[in-house]
Amino acid sequence: MLRLLLILVQLAADAVRWCGLVLRSQRSVEAENLFLRRQLALYVERSVEPRRIDSVTRVALALLSRFFTPAGRSGGGAPGNDDPLAPSGMETVVALEVATRPSIDSG
Repeated sequence: MLRLLLILVQLAADAVRWCGLVLRSQRSVEAENLFLRRQLALYVERSVEPRRIDSVTRVALALLSRFFTPAGRSGGGAPGNDDPLAPSGMETVVALEVATRPSIDSG
């Protein structure tokens, strides 16, 4: 029972943080995206293994995926780009960016 209460409290805190993130400026979001891309590149370069997520994060992701799923989407993990938050041409842009980026070994 205590564990359920802690999950609910953390979900409420996440909801408050999410509301704050929604109100951020576009410039702030773009700056954070640049920072996170750089951080991801460093993790990939150093082969850092991802950490396991906790139960609160699992519940939050489940709720977000339920409420932010487009009406016509089948929920079975259909192939292709079915992420409603990513633009439809994002796969092409990322593939081009990865293909044109110099490798670490090319020194």
